[in-house]
Amino acid sequence: RIKEREKLLVAVTDDGVVIVEGHSVGRLEGFRFIPEPDPHGLGETVATRAVTAAAGKALRGEIGARVIRFMAEPETAFTLIEDAEGVLSHDILWRGVSVAYLDRGPALMKTAIRPFDNQLIQPADRDRIEKRLRSWLDNLIVAQFAPLNKVEAATGNGLAKGIAFRLAECLGSFPRRNAAQDIAALSKTDRQALRRAGVRFGRESVYVPALLKPAAVRFRRLLWCLYNETGSGLPMPPPGRVSVAGADQVTDAYWEAIGYRAMGLRAVRIDIVERIAGRAWALARTGPFAAGAELLTIAGCGADEMAEILNRLGYRQETRGGKVRYRLKLRSRRKYTKLPPRQPAAPAEGSPFEKLRDLVVER
Repeated sequence: RIKEREKLLVAVTDDGVVIVEGHSVGRLEGFRFIPEPDPHGLGETVATRAVTAAAGKALRGEIGARVIRFMAEPETAFTLIEDAEGVLSHDILWRGVSVAYLDRGPALMKTAIRPFDNQLIQPADRDRIEKRLRSWLDNLIVAQFAPLNKVEAATGNGLAKGIAFRLAECLGSFPRRNAAQDIAALSKTDRQALRRAGVRFGRESVYVPALLKPAAVRFRRLLWCLYNETGSGLPMPPPGRVSVAGADQVTDAYWEAIGYRAMGLRAVRIDIVERIAGRAWALARTGPFAAGAELLTIAGCGADEMAEILNRLGYRQETRGGKVRYRLKLRSRRKYTKLPPRQPAAPAEGSPFEKLRDLVVER
């Protein structure tokens, strides 16, 4: 009987099936042994424990060999899962198998990595696994946010450096009012340097257009949700969708983090907000204007939603003779909250933004 034997024959097939005495008792997935609930109806607790213990002892050698292969893997061997809605999972896959997960780190751009708990892995091997994944993730973040490296490289010191730092801190965009005084004080040379580096100074926002692309938006969402320890139920705009409904059901901070702006019941991508703002300003120069098909097409919304968008942009609605028109609200000056000057901090040691300066991808 199995429970009476001191040594059992154990083998692992090429596809990870663990066999004890000719019977399949579970699978080795990555570095984790997943036992079958009751291998072949053994039933007896002592026998089941004997099988599991024998498998565990035999697998330590196999785990060690897998760690060696893991450390030599190229970057392409590791991935993050993306679901049907474009949301990136927190799980890190090694050739299709989950081996670790992402967790909140000390900073927005410094995500923690947690290899799955496993008694079969020696502590030193666990540290090696985490270090390899740390290198991969840092390089991935550097690649995704490479446009910020270009912005940083184009700035010297002072106000331009502060704008670059704020862009990095906000993942590529922020409301213009948050740095209105600094922007107004930029020299012509600094402004031109930032523009050449890819920064756009809009009426409503300061942003890097490259970081509004779908791949960048997915990563912006991932990093923000990890750091804020949330994400469940937060909508992800489909690729190419310039606006989405339900903005009032999610915090403004979330929309800003992924490059959208809450405009009433609809969240609008900030570059589209700029297009609407620019077109509305041009139309308003000749007097009250209608929110015609052109504006609705730009925003991808209906007339009622456009009314709220225009209201947020500083236009009031008036109806005369059954026709709806919009005109600029009468106001003295737009008031901004005065913020203290932003002093760019040196990147933390080991931070992805320290690597952004050189953009050297480790292999």
